[in-house]
Amino acid sequence: MTNANFLSIAEQNNLKESYKAGLADIWNADMVKFCLNDVDIYVPICGGKHIIGISKETIKKDFYFGYSSCGQGPDWDTCMNDVDNARKDIVNQFIYENTAIIDDNIKTIKDIIESGNDVVDSLKCPYTAYCTTQYYGESSDNVVSSLQIVHYSREQLADSGATKMTIEDLKTYLAALEEHKARILKKLNTYIKKYGTSKLRIHTYWIDE
Repeated sequence: MTNANFLSIAEQNNLKESYKAGLADIWNADMVKFCLNDVDIYVPICGGKHIIGISKETIKKDFYFGYSSCGQGPDWDTCMNDVDNARKDIVNQFIYENTAIIDDNIKTIKDIIESGNDVVDSLKCPYTAYCTTQYYGESSDNVVSSLQIVHYSREQLADSGATKMTIEDLKTYLAALEEHKARILKKLNTYIKKYGTSKLRIHTYWIDE
């Protein structure tokens, strides 16, 4: 069971200070402030030697549905049916549009954990996870790090110096992703209560153009 104490306010503040110090070795004060403002959750891995920052999400209020005349996507009728369904349940569409990527990330990490972070069955999970540097030219021992997901067919493209993440670290990262999603859902529900659906917009576009 993963120790989720790193999600406490006190521990997040400690991790933020370490992350800030790492950023200061790379960027000027303005960029350090910018990078810190982008982080929602700080995730300690490798016993705290490295920290991955999970970025904040911007609320999407515009939803796009494409159609094609030559098979590059849904045809007009299918597109209009999808649009009608979205309009009938615009709140669920709003939540889906703003959580689809994080849901996909959570599923991928769960699959990688189940596979032992080793491609045993490429049809079930074709990915492995690495810890690597966040910025070009950054020292490999800098605390500021990022997660790199690599498809097995491109394993050789993993960053130089990247190290495979342990299952324990992946479970820690998964706990952070799940907390991140909970925060997003809270933010979305607050938005709906405050503004309703009047500012949500659905758009169609021609894929072939």
